[in-house]
Amino acid sequence: MTTNFERLIGTRTQVGLRLLGTHGRRAHSLYPTLVSVLSERLGVRHAGLLARPVEVDGKTIDWYTSMDEEVREVDPVAWTAGRRS
Repeated sequence: MTTNFERLIGTRTQVGLRLLGTHGRRAHSLYPTLVSVLSERLGVRHAGLLARPVEVDGKTIDWYTSMDEEVREVDPVAWTAGRRS
């Protein structure tokens, strides 16, 4: 269930990370586009599962959600463990 307010669920530093992006834009700045596409294809509920990134100072991103439920971080290592280069 979602609410009309957002709560901070985490803060992550970008220092030491290889930033992803396309056409000169950082990946987290594409959040509105990604949410729009997911909403159209899968529905608003599915799009609402993504936390909203807010870049704080160029080095830090705060992550927000409007969901009441428990929030769990996705482990990127688990997603890439089965991939071959």
